[in-house]
Amino acid sequence: MKTKLFSLLTVILLTSIFSTITAMPANCQDDIKVVISEKKIWFVADEMPVKCLCIKVKDMAGKVVLEKCLSSKIADWSINTENLPKGDYTVEVGKDKMVKFKK
Repeated sequence: MKTKLFSLLTVILLTSIFSTITAMPANCQDDIKVVISEKKIWFVADEMPVKCLCIKVKDMAGKVVLEKCLSSKIADWSINTENLPKGDYTVEVGKDKMVKFKK
């Protein structure tokens, strides 16, 4: 009886651990919110550690006009866009997330 109970608890524990691991996001870029204002682009993360997240602002020709690497050690998670000329731009957060904006 005790071995059946122990086996059942072990299976439940392993299933719980597996479901927790598979529920974790593979890319932290999905958890980063991009807030675009007139003078700055802000990046907001929900209490998650970030080792290095590269941010690139590209013009419509695909040329990188601004670039910054963010980490949990940096307090200022923004990019100053005051000096950019008017036009259409794309913000690339990591490899997967892209946000278009107009200045």
